[in-house]
Amino acid sequence: MRRRLLAVISLIVVANTGAWARLDDPPAPIVLGPGDVIDITVRNFPELDRTVTIGIDGRIAFPDVGQLLAAGKTPEALAQDLQTLLLKDRRDVEVVIVVKERHSWVVRALIGERAAVPSLWAGARFVDLVVAAGGLGGPPSAFNGRIVRGPDRAVLPVDVQQAMLHPESEANIQLQPNDLVILSRLESMESQVSILGQVVKPGVYALREGDTAYSLLTQAGGPTDGAGLGDAYIIRGSDLIPIDLKTLWRDGRPDASAAMILRAKDVLYVPEIKRRYGVFGKISRPGYFPYPESGGLTLLGALAAAGWSATGGGIGGDMRRVTVTRTKGDRITVLRFNVEDIVRYGGPSADISIQSDDMVFVPGPRRQFGLQDVLALASAAYLILRASGR
Repeated sequence: MRRRLLAVISLIVVANTGAWARLDDPPAPIVLGPGDVIDITVRNFPELDRTVTIGIDGRIAFPDVGQLLAAGKTPEALAQDLQTLLLKDRRDVEVVIVVKERHSWVVRALIGERAAVPSLWAGARFVDLVVAAGGLGGPPSAFNGRIVRGPDRAVLPVDVQQAMLHPESEANIQLQPNDLVILSRLESMESQVSILGQVVKPGVYALREGDTAYSLLTQAGGPTDGAGLGDAYIIRGSDLIPIDLKTLWRDGRPDASAAMILRAKDVLYVPEIKRRYGVFGKISRPGYFPYPESGGLTLLGALAAAGWSATGGGIGGDMRRVTVTRTKGDRITVLRFNVEDIVRYGGPSADISIQSDDMVFVPGPRRQFGLQDVLALASAAYLILRASGR
């Protein structure tokens, strides 16, 4: 594994991409949680460098800052928050955070009318989820529980009352990463349906006569930009029914599944888009982004999603040396673009098309290769090995 890691780092140095992973099945962005161990490096202030473990309350302690919430954030977002706080008393601060050890998991939950995405730890069980999500909001006997698990979307029943009253029992099911936990109120299930996932207003809605998956999506404010409408499904008892909402919502073409009449207790789940692209480097909001189901993404659009604008810029990146790394099978190609020229001379027709799995990198001002670059490469290598399952 060490040899593979060195080979990966060498590839990144030569390509000057900063981060690259082949995303046949793209990994979700890393979300920090309790128990995770992170390395924090503060450029120009080595006395602040340290390794910390995120506490059970989701917080870390840092000099001159105090307690800072880390759980639920990506490493990039936490680094930006910490950097902002340190800049109050210092100049030329740049924070880099690399995940050293992963001990937390992320699960999704719908508890009554509340949607929650708490970060948990390896070995966490159903009751741990309820506590991390802020409680049930009612007696356990008032809830019906189900867990949707794994790529085959198996539906597991949960005896909520038994699990809460006897957490040492088998009813307190051990959770797995990416579980979807649904807790519905029994007294309202006879006349309500739920919608969860990538919608503007997830929650529980009154079932109206003739309601369909499409009409429920409309009630919930429509999909988010990251919604995978083509992969939506209805959870009905222990059955999962695929629903194609993309053809109707995005393309205006009707689909029989989208017109399916809903029943009381149904749960409509709209997952996140599986296809992604990445923007990294000297940019305001680096990370992975869902690739639009409609396609048509351009280089300027990808940069804008990460916080760059033609008038306001990002945060000091060299837009004359932007690279796009692309794979076709086993072949990796690095494309270089002068974004300033595209904006200044090219016009819309000169904008570059971005494909699913592309990785955009914005370099900083030219300087000597330093510790920050090594940490960035190590983090990128971790993502590659994680994506390939090695």
